[in-house]
Amino acid sequence: GCHTIETREDALVEKFFARFRNHLTLFVLGPSTVARLGIFSFLIYVPSIKKCLHHNFICVLLNDLFGIQVRSGCSCAGPYVLDLLNINDETAGIYAKFITANEKDGLGEIPKIELMKPGFTRFNLSYFASGKEVDYILNAVEFIATDGWKFLSLYTYNPETAVWRARSKSSQNNLSQYHSLRMISYTTGTMEENLEQQQNSDTPPLITNISSDDPIEDARLIANKIPKYVYENICSLKDTPLNIPDKYKDFIWFAIPKDVIPKIVIDFAQIGSTTVPFRPNRDN
Repeated sequence: GCHTIETREDALVEKFFARFRNHLTLFVLGPSTVARLGIFSFLIYVPSIKKCLHHNFICVLLNDLFGIQVRSGCSCAGPYVLDLLNINDETAGIYAKFITANEKDGLGEIPKIELMKPGFTRFNLSYFASGKEVDYILNAVEFIATDGWKFLSLYTYNPETAVWRARSKSSQNNLSQYHSLRMISYTTGTMEENLEQQQNSDTPPLITNISSDDPIEDARLIANKIPKYVYENICSLKDTPLNIPDKYKDFIWFAIPKDVIPKIVIDFAQIGSTTVPFRPNRDN
């Protein structure tokens, strides 16, 4: 009954916090020492870039790599969220300008950039999920917290809608590509999902070229292949610019592809590089 459900919820909460309470890059929002349900909101920080991964990017990546659906960006209790994110009223007012069309600050027009809206990713561990399912979800979340930044190079974004998509997707009719019901067929008399069609249209080639029985291991293999793939195939010069006015650039809180691609390319180019086999003697 209810007691069994509550006991299971408590165990899931403890399992989550035992793993992530002091995690270096995953920041859990809200208190960890009070009674709560197995619903968790978090941010992922990238130390080398000193910015966070955008919550919508995390949402898409968990889906594309692991088939895990989570929520991102939506919050009903706005003032509480501002408190959790440590955003004061003045800063909140500045972010509000970016999500309000045709808003002016008195010095010039502020473009509508939905991508600038602060937010977080949220998921739950259900009391009826098996131990194997719970471990899979937590392993996937931890992988994104550790290696998710590398996958930024495989994606691009729409500043106005805050939608992230794989670079291999058509730039036309973006939103329609996220309607998963179009993959459903009843031609055999039963409901079936065309996974091959979905993979071919919705995921980068680097992802579809790897297949095993363990999605976590697949993700690790993909991450290892990203440097070579980016070095040979990816250029972020044509990515849509954020067009943030100079006076507001310090308010950019999330990483974008161009933040990571140069590092990936430079690091890969240096692999196997050789040094000069001798050093001249300056004293002679």
